[in-house]
Amino acid sequence: MVGVISVEVIYSVEKIKVGTIGENIAADYLKLRGYEILERNYRVKHFEIDLIARDENCLVFIEVKTRGNSAFGSAVESLTSWKISNIRKAARHYIIHEEKFSSFYEIRLDFIAIDIEVVYDKMVLRHLKGVA
Repeated sequence: MVGVISVEVIYSVEKIKVGTIGENIAADYLKLRGYEILERNYRVKHFEIDLIARDENCLVFIEVKTRGNSAFGSAVESLTSWKISNIRKAARHYIIHEEKFSSFYEIRLDFIAIDIEVVYDKMVLRHLKGVA
């Protein structure tokens, strides 16, 4: 089951790269909800996981997508089966090669979509849990 949480937070987005600020906002959001950030921008081959976190006894792989305008649709609309497949490959590598995994009982893939409305100087964050 996918849970959606909408949060409205005001951030100034002038002169800051949209993707970087989105990952920072997502990490701050997760920390406020008790998650422990274990890794940022974990890369293996040509795959990347934006955030890897601990949610109690659950290891969570998190894709963050930030959109600065709606010209190409909302951030939620950017999640594709191809993207999920690539995140799974990177997650599988992490689980096999990192010893940190041994203390977790569950694994989950989450998606955080952030739409920034520069005109209104605000953003909307959606956290979809268990997307794959």
